[in-house]
Amino acid sequence: MVMVFQKNGFVNIDNNLFELSEIKGLGHPDTLSDSLAALISLLYSNYCIKKYGKILHHNIDKVSIAGGVSNPVFNGGEIIEPAKVLFIGRAIRSVENEEIPLKELAMKSVKRVSLNNVGEKFNPDFSIEYVKRGSIDLIKNYVENNVPRANDTSFGTAWYPLSKLENTIINVEEFLQRLRKTEKFLGTDIKVMGRRKNDNIILNIAVAFISEYVNNMQEYNYLKKRLVSIISKEFNIPEQNIFLNTADTKEQGYLTITGTSAECGDDGQVGRGNRGNGVISPGRPMTLEAIGGKNPNRHVGNFYNVWAYRIAKNLYEEFSVNADVQIVSTIGKPITECDLLVRTDKEVNEKRMKEVCERVINDYAQITKDIINGRIKMYPFKLINNLIK
Repeated sequence: MVMVFQKNGFVNIDNNLFELSEIKGLGHPDTLSDSLAALISLLYSNYCIKKYGKILHHNIDKVSIAGGVSNPVFNGGEIIEPAKVLFIGRAIRSVENEEIPLKELAMKSVKRVSLNNVGEKFNPDFSIEYVKRGSIDLIKNYVENNVPRANDTSFGTAWYPLSKLENTIINVEEFLQRLRKTEKFLGTDIKVMGRRKNDNIILNIAVAFISEYVNNMQEYNYLKKRLVSIISKEFNIPEQNIFLNTADTKEQGYLTITGTSAECGDDGQVGRGNRGNGVISPGRPMTLEAIGGKNPNRHVGNFYNVWAYRIAKNLYEEFSVNADVQIVSTIGKPITECDLLVRTDKEVNEKRMKEVCERVINDYAQITKDIINGRIKMYPFKLINNLIK
């Protein structure tokens, strides 16, 4: 294992003259894909543990949503063709001629995520025909001294704490989701693109309106203007810095029947959504790995991100330093034989930082248990933790 500690290597995004960060909300098609992948993996893992005493080989981490066809109109509309969820990946489908109920697990995932992330009107079809048996070399249960071996050469990243802009866009999305309790016209497909120029925050927000609760274009424009005003007051951002549904025309607004563009206007794909920290920030170290759907016991593209986040957060809490962390594996080697880079914004005793890193890494078994039992607060796990049981 190689550990590299770089003092003053952390780039404090808050000090940059310009910053970008984006969040794809609860009902965004990419968020739906991430949620579906994460949930079917954890349902599969829990089934295997209960039935066989261990997590069997699987990586159902290429989930896609083929958008449907709909015709939303003021006061109503119709779903012409439902969206379809395509579960794509690898998994052991049977043990000693006994079939693992993958179709049932997929059905549970689709129903639970659809209801939780969108609502009862969203009822996509699904297919598991593209979940195939894995290659022999990856199916083998690599274990060395009771430590699982990595089944991929990959890396995970994280940083802590979040910037002011990152916190702002997260809080705006969560605020709008809560607002849906009283503002029935709001759908869950909410995307917030934030930019900061010096101290000036500008928000581009896309919100799917639900056609059933909007009578006409005049009311749509009124609700849209009122929503900008509410956001402005809640977050102390000037109204002229908030741009909402900017693709609207004089005759057409952003209307949906279900509250997500997956019903017609957009498709979804695992890994195109938020990173483990919950946002998409181009100024941060990021991995293209999709966390959801990967084996939480052996696929480092999953839990290395959790390790990285815990290390960065622990360093902040114990030494008051900003930090980002990158961890990389080698396929076939024990998951604990990783190399990592830790960058901080000021000097910390390397021995003490090494102790923090080793403490997290050596806690790998408990972290896997936390993932499969719904105790991890990172994205996308935080969206589906209440759906596992």
